[in-house]
Amino acid sequence: MEKVVMTGPTGTIGVALARYLNQKGITVYAIARPGSARLEGIKNLENVHIIECELENLSSLLVALPSQIDVFYHIGWSGTSRDLRNNIAIQIKNIDYTLDAVDLAEKINCKLFIGTGSQAEYGNCEGSISPQTIEKPTTAYGISKLSAGQLSRLLCQQKGIGHIWTRFFSVYGEYNGRDSMIISIILKLLNREKPSCTSGDQIWDYLYAEDAARALYLLAKRGVSEKTYCVGYGSGQPIHDYIACIRDVIDAELPIGFGDIPYGDGPFKLVADISDLTADTGFVPQYSFEAGIRKTICWAKQSLEKGELF
Repeated sequence: MEKVVMTGPTGTIGVALARYLNQKGITVYAIARPGSARLEGIKNLENVHIIECELENLSSLLVALPSQIDVFYHIGWSGTSRDLRNNIAIQIKNIDYTLDAVDLAEKINCKLFIGTGSQAEYGNCEGSISPQTIEKPTTAYGISKLSAGQLSRLLCQQKGIGHIWTRFFSVYGEYNGRDSMIISIILKLLNREKPSCTSGDQIWDYLYAEDAARALYLLAKRGVSEKTYCVGYGSGQPIHDYIACIRDVIDAELPIGFGDIPYGDGPFKLVADISDLTADTGFVPQYSFEAGIRKTICWAKQSLEKGELF
């Protein structure tokens, strides 16, 4: 693997992947939203070439990209914030953007297309979730992710391009949004405020972004075409343990408002079954939650000092 194209290089997974591939000496053509403040995360990487373009304009990029690309990582997605996940008009456009990405992959003679889906494709499932678990998405976001994965696989078959679809569970790290559970808790505690939480008994699966990037790298090297892979840590902890860990790293004396908020709808236990991913690629997470959260808190502190937290 020498040259890759990727969309969505300024989100949590995208920044981590661009940095990881850069360290490997792989040339990355990063298609990013014009004017994104998050370009700070990747703009000084030696092997990363930034191409500013909206997802809706992917078809115009042919002259900006070389031919003979090894892998096309499609990570970009519009409307990922919580308040837009049921906006049908926005979410359905992402299906077209995904198919446009496949068309572009064909034009640059790409060998493999890797798309990033979500646990939302399963809906309100509980327990250990594998690629064989029946999908019952309940949000426009989840429905569109599922449709994008299935239709892009079909289009890749028609074009003779390898296809891998990933379903990520909860990824945290640098460039997480302010509305994510991890970053919102970190910001409250750094400001010496008490975060209000549920009792935190629900069990979740959190994966550090650099591990997510390594999984995507290994899938390009060893993944099986036309398979779907669940990507997560592979085991879960109660939410209150994650939150307590964040608090203890910042200041063990700070209070947390466990039980201040009632737990609403949604699965009580959500854990990725990564056995297929491990068997095919050898992937095993390298970062414990504490190790990953220490790096995330360090980034959050530095970003706050610079006024660059997004």
